[in-house]
Amino acid sequence: MPNAPRWKFYLDGQQKIPLAGLPFDILGDINWSYRTSAQMLPDNNPNAVMGAFGITNISIGVHSKSGRWSVTAFCNNLFNKIYYQDVEDFWNGPWSGTSSVVAEPARDAVRYGGIRINASL
Repeated sequence: MPNAPRWKFYLDGQQKIPLAGLPFDILGDINWSYRTSAQMLPDNNPNAVMGAFGITNISIGVHSKSGRWSVTAFCNNLFNKIYYQDVEDFWNGPWSGTSSVVAEPARDAVRYGGIRINASL
């Protein structure tokens, strides 16, 4: 199957730090996903094999003890591992007699971060 690695793994760890006397707790999270190499095209083009890679995401935030609100700072793809969601054959034409591969990076193929705010009534 194209784009189907032999193995995929996902590990996640969370740590909650209760703060006595305050209306919120601190919650930290780190997760890691890994996949082995995969052939990205059904025609088995040797140029379309994406190597194995792992992605690490981290976050830390404050969460109300009532569960009604939270503010979380996060960084996804911490180590800036570029990977592709789509790979296609690209024919160079009759003058070259070869083909190339073009690839589309995944949405989170570069490091990014932000602040997430959640609230419920």
